[in-house]
Formats: sequence, C-alpha cells, structure tokens
Amino acid sequence: QVIFVHLQPKMPFLAVVVCMALSIVYTYGLLAFRYLGGMYKFADGPASWSFLGGALLSHIDVGFRSGPEWGPYLGQEFTWQSLLYFVFSFTYHLIVVLIFGAILAGIVIDVFGD
Repeated sequence: QVIFVHLQPKMPFLAVVVCMALSIVYTYGLLAFRYLGGMYKFADGPASWSFLGGALLSHIDVGFRSGPEWGPYLGQEFTWQSLLYFVFSFTYHLIVVLIFGAILAGIVIDVFGD
C-alpha cells in the first residue's frame, strides 16, 4: 500500500511508459510471427507459436526479461538473413530490455528518492 501511495503522483507517466513498451513489444511480436515465425525462441519461453496471440503473449511475458535466442540460425558465414536476425535481436535488446527497463527503474528510484 505504501508503494502505491508514493507512486500515485507518477502514475500518468508510468502508464504512458508501460503503454509505449507494450506497443513496441506488440510490434516486435507481430514482426516475429509474420516474418520470423519459429526461427527463434526465448530462454524460458516456447520455441514456436501457432497463432498470433501466442507470439504476443510470449513477447509480453518473457520478452521484458530477455531477448530472443537464435540458436543454429546465426551461422559462421554472412548472409542477409543473418544480418536481419542480428538487427532484430540487437534492437530488441536495446529498446525493450535496456531502455524500457531503465526508464521503469528510474521512475521507481525517483519516487523513493524524494
């Protein structure tokens, strides 16, 4: 209860950040299902999805903790497909895991720093 009392003044900003994070994770889930379906998995999530809702739930559930793992799809030789996998994974880690994690942690630290 004490945490929510302190977070209440920052709740509109927190809601905007959470909505932005969910929309970006939704976009990555949509791209993954449509163009990369079954080629990667999360560390503790399912290896493939049979419907779009499963991909989205997997990205929301596990995607904030870790980025995608490609396994055998990233080989030793350069191909345009391996570049696509690298860019997808790198931007996912950078935007979703690092930036939004830092923003949410900053909001909580700011609230308790006052």
